[in-house]
Amino acid sequence: MTTLDEHIDELDKMVVGGTSAPTIRSQIAFISREVAALEAELVRVNVDHANLKEAYLNLQAAQAEKEADPFTNFKGHRFKIGTNGESDGLVYCPNCPTPLSSGQPHLHLTCSKCNFISPKYGYFLPDLIKEAQEYVRAKKA
Repeated sequence: MTTLDEHIDELDKMVVGGTSAPTIRSQIAFISREVAALEAELVRVNVDHANLKEAYLNLQAAQAEKEADPFTNFKGHRFKIGTNGESDGLVYCPNCPTPLSSGQPHLHLTCSKCNFISPKYGYFLPDLIKEAQEYVRAKKA
């Protein structure tokens, strides 16, 4: 495929060689169309680049937000699950970052800060933590 520079060189040779005006004008028109096509392509590439850059920045912001929140929501509770997929062993209040507790296994998990009462009892705690870890691992896979 002939490059734009080669077409311009050919035009220069036509002028020096005394080629007829209509042939020279035809070559100029061809070069003008090529330049217009390249300019249109440049505009399209710039728009695509701007769209990709915006999408990249949005993804970067979403990733930073995801990494900034160490909690995972699962079954109406929050858990801190590390990058290794392991929990810190606590269930957190869905309203505030306070660990839930129950004085006895047969009592509901409660939040000491905002008084949230979980529908789960203390003896469900180990199973709930295990399910949350499995949920996070499955989500990452």
